[in-house]
Amino acid sequence: MALWEYKIIQFPALDDPEEILNGLGSDRWELVSVNNQANDLVAFLKRELVYGVLSDTRPVMASSSPRVPAYVAPTQATIRVPAFQDPRTEGWVDTGLDVEGEYVGFSFSIQGDIVISSGVQVGPEGDEENTILNESIGLELPIGCLVAKVGESGKIEPVYFSGFLATEDQGRLYLTVNDLEYENNESEFIVNIGLL
Repeated sequence: MALWEYKIIQFPALDDPEEILNGLGSDRWELVSVNNQANDLVAFLKRELVYGVLSDTRPVMASSSPRVPAYVAPTQATIRVPAFQDPRTEGWVDTGLDVEGEYVGFSFSIQGDIVISSGVQVGPEGDEENTILNESIGLELPIGCLVAKVGESGKIEPVYFSGFLATEDQGRLYLTVNDLEYENNESEFIVNIGLL
């Protein structure tokens, strides 16, 4: 299993980060996500550990060590949620993010519109005038709305707008689009997620 190290860099609003990011890229750092905080860019990077040594030459310990964790779970992700992925047959979209320990929820930033089975173009709130009950979701919700759940059997929540979703459940975050007929749906939502 690959081991990763992570780096977070904040760029003031006036800086041009391209040269810095290119330098980090030549040192094997991969840009994972970028957020905007108070007009500053915050870049999240990762790179695979090679030969069992971190970049500051601390050895990776086989035993559990408070200085060098064996695994650092991601806290941010950018996920594509296709409108045509049927959760009944293809499952929900796995974000790779887990709510555990001190995390109490997620922040969402949602981009894009999709075309649903009725041919209507909608945002993440869906077609509010037309609701359906999809058995794999279990709630009557607007067609085309973005839906989240934490854990395989966690509480189902619509994610109508960018913002914050609090949860008492623990486990993996999954997303899907609510519809009954997925084969003619088009496009996708792009969701930037951060654990909080």
